Amino acid sequence: MEPDRHDSRRRCRGRGYDAVSPRSRSSGKGVGALGTSAGFPRGPEEVTCSWLAERIVPGGGLQRVETELLETDRLGADQAGICVRFELHWNGADAAAPQDGGARPESVIGKFAAADEERRAVGHERSCYVREVGFYRRLREDSDLATPRCYAAELAENEIDSVVLLEDLRHCISGDVLTGCSAQEARVAVEQLAALHASWWLREELLEHDWLSVPDDEPQVGRRAQRYRESQEAFCQRFAGKLSEPVFELLRSLSPALGAPLHPDSPWTQLHGEDRCDNLLFEPARGGSSPRVFVIDWQSSGRGAGAADLAFFLGGSLRTSLRRKHEQGLVQRYHRELQRRGVEGYDFDACWRDYQLGSIGALVRAVNSAVLGAPSERADEVFTALVRRHAAHALDLDAEQLLRSF
Repeated sequence: MEPDRHDSRRRCRGRGYDAVSPRSRSSGKGVGALGTSAGFPRGPEEVTCSWLAERIVPGGGLQRVETELLETDRLGADQAGICVRFELHWNGADAAAPQDGGARPESVIGKFAAADEERRAVGHERSCYVREVGFYRRLREDSDLATPRCYAAELAENEIDSVVLLEDLRHCISGDVLTGCSAQEARVAVEQLAALHASWWLREELLEHDWLSVPDDEPQVGRRAQRYRESQEAFCQRFAGKLSEPVFELLRSLSPALGAPLHPDSPWTQLHGEDRCDNLLFEPARGGSSPRVFVIDWQSSGRGAGAADLAFFLGGSLRTSLRRKHEQGLVQRYHRELQRRGVEGYDFDACWRDYQLGSIGALVRAVNSAVLGAPSERADEVFTALVRRHAAHALDLDAEQLLRSF
């Protein structure tokens, strides 16, 4: 990826960096501006050879398709989507070559809205389908990071039924939450986060997309605080005995402090919003080079403080001992990469402060997510690990004390 694709430098403008506040202005180019479609498959069973071929090799022929249901959520919840692999059997010499001159893919990935009504409702309430389609339609091209090629992104008028058709990166290795990232993988992922954030740093075009989540928007702050109060009680009951008492004490103490934005005066940019390591696909390193990483799952994409994304990733995707050993260097690497890509006026102290407060937001999201899905052995194991890590992260950074100093 070329650093700093855009001409202008990303400056932090004025006190609080919010010369154009993400909470105070929208052009109104929201969901309607994405456009909706009618003639697309609502589930894998509706996919036809002609529909696939038209999007992958226009004018070409596809003889047969085989469908394989994939494990869509390493947390075991599958709360919002169905993910399948389509194995493609082309017509040989009768099929046209792709317009970009590349080889015809042997397989592609299709992502659809969940079939279960309750899970569809959750996905709709959280705008998961709108945000993922919106990212691939409106933001991917200007986001300086590696993502799978997108062949199609369609959304129905009900803002639930949807399909995203993606390049199959089956040669890559998905991260695992329980195992966590290695230090080398974390360094590559941190650079990708910085690339994403720098490419949208204080760019007013981002304000046009009011389907993005804005964690520090007043209505969202209120909903987050209310949801956390309810989730925290349920979490403490469900996970009693699985975490230490200091963790539960921290969880109980946070509720009164969550009624205000975590990053009210921070510069804003595009957020991934769910940058766990199992939303990263690592391409194995070759010839001594660093592994390449592709970022997937944009259902939580938003707008806010970039270091909140960083805190979510480092706090949850590294084992605590590894995070403590490499944390300072990784945050410095992130900040240097922002500067290299043109971000100005955002010093390391401000970045570190946003990172500290981001650890609180990450912990809150982990608790809220833990009680959404049906209990299972895998889900309980993963969420126990995540909340333990995020709580240790917030305690290590004295984040609660910083939050209460506002």
